[in-house]
Amino acid sequence: MPGRISAILTLILLITSSLYSYSADTPITAIKYFERGVKYMDVWDYDGAIKEFHNAIGEYPAFTDAYFYLAWAYDKKGDKKEAFNYYDALLNIDPGYAKAYINRGAIYAGYMKDPGKAIADFEAALKIDPKLHEAYYNLGVVYQEKEDNIKALENYNKAVEVYPKYESAFYNRGYLYLKLQKYDLALKDLDQSLAINPKKVAAFVAKGLVYFKLGDLPLSMSNFQTALYYDVNNASAHSGLGTLYGEMGYYKLALEELDLAVKLDPKNEVNWNNRGNILQSVGKFPQAMSNYNTALAIKTNYALAMINKGSLYFEMKDYVNAALFLKKGLALQPKNPAGLYTLGLIEGQIGDIGRAIELIKSAVEIEPKNSTYLTILAKYYILKHNYHPAISALEKAIAADPWKYDAFILLAQAYRQNGDLKNALSVIERAEKKFPWNGLVFYEKALIQTAMKDSAGAVESYKKAAGLKIAEASQILEEQYGIILKN
Repeated sequence: MPGRISAILTLILLITSSLYSYSADTPITAIKYFERGVKYMDVWDYDGAIKEFHNAIGEYPAFTDAYFYLAWAYDKKGDKKEAFNYYDALLNIDPGYAKAYINRGAIYAGYMKDPGKAIADFEAALKIDPKLHEAYYNLGVVYQEKEDNIKALENYNKAVEVYPKYESAFYNRGYLYLKLQKYDLALKDLDQSLAINPKKVAAFVAKGLVYFKLGDLPLSMSNFQTALYYDVNNASAHSGLGTLYGEMGYYKLALEELDLAVKLDPKNEVNWNNRGNILQSVGKFPQAMSNYNTALAIKTNYALAMINKGSLYFEMKDYVNAALFLKKGLALQPKNPAGLYTLGLIEGQIGDIGRAIELIKSAVEIEPKNSTYLTILAKYYILKHNYHPAISALEKAIAADPWKYDAFILLAQAYRQNGDLKNALSVIERAEKKFPWNGLVFYEKALIQTAMKDSAGAVESYKKAAGLKIAEASQILEEQYGIILKN
């Protein structure tokens, strides 16, 4: 699914020179250069600002605020290297300038990709001023990028404790709760973010994702559409809406939305991955593979694309490559339920039923109401003649999806093979009422009746199964009962 944390990092800007009290030894000429530089910043003339701040420093080399603004001007201009150099120079002059640590740390994290040094800078800022909410927020972002969710939450918590109207921190914490499947907490934080900023598009997109995960497709669609109302070119909203259409079976609409998402944001690996999902769903395997490969070219360690590529190889019956990519993806995202489930299916295919059970059981622990995972887990338990956990899993599957006919059939089978024919018959009769069109229901009923020595009942059930195109039923009628049905 689409969606990212709202911003990489927060930088601190001292808004206006009127906030300063200059030291007595600051030359008037330096102050004038500095104040002109601030005015240039106000109108986004960064080159003009840079010139004035250099002049201010030339007049007064210890002018720390001029260093800070000079670094900021380079930062805004996009020259991260020069910005870093001047933040560095400022901290050599004044190691207690807390806000410079925050901005230098942001460059370490976002530009230099050095989270360790970024963390050290943010922590240094907090040692000087424990009330700098931006430092807590930035620590949360860096830890979230490092997948250290506990520390990310700790720092987002501190950020909103220090600054209770910190909209970005509420959003990022809400998005993290979404990732952790704590959907109630996610919605609470996202709503808080929107209470502060009612037009925050990213928060509507994230709420769309939450409701999608909760299975509330109308509310999911409503939030994606609200996001697009405020920003018709928001790629993540189009990507989310496309994935939603895919879940609803509207594949043409899904591809239209995802094509637009890719066009709007071609460097976003999530959009390519989501489009690959839909292409895989409609059987366009080469195109799906191309989309997954593009996602991985953008982000080489993108676990979800690796797992999806593995699932595609599984559908193509290339179990070697399927296992290879699933294991790579799970090494990066070990609690991905779809990856664990599909790898479990591969282990089952090669005959390692115990390992299949272990993997699919892990998937069920993450998604305890996934009726497909529960049903296949039970199937493998039955193969191991381990009927009690099979029965438990199937009862949970039916509770999660009362129309999952294969769970009813397997539950009846588990009771039958365990010798509990009374419960087996009760389950299959429930299935018969719900699924009178399904020949496998009548075939299983015939097996139960045979075990109960009800030959007449078994024959009738085999006939119904044969009439519903179950070839094995016709064969048993002919071989065991001498009955040949007319076509």
